[in-house]
Amino acid sequence: MKVSHMRVGDFVEIDGKKYDVKDMMTAKSGKHGAAKVFIKAVDAETGAIVEKVLPADFAIKKAEKEKNSWFNSDESSEDEDSKSSNDEVPKV
Repeated sequence: MKVSHMRVGDFVEIDGKKYDVKDMMTAKSGKHGAAKVFIKAVDAETGAIVEKVLPADFAIKKAEKEKNSWFNSDESSEDEDSKSSNDEVPKV
């Protein structure tokens, strides 16, 4: 996929890292060369905000969104804890 076809909200891979695109702006080609795309994205691993300037015809890979396994496991353990406390019948 070309950078010029990318949209806000896309999940892409640039330089071997995965990014979630939050903002982008394009500049037309002119006297000094090809069109450029200014990208503001969030690194999927670290959460750091990164700004990149890439040529509009630069090829990038669209990445798959991955769910955080640690987040899902925390939710499931909380659910199990709450279920076990609800299942207990108080003795009278």
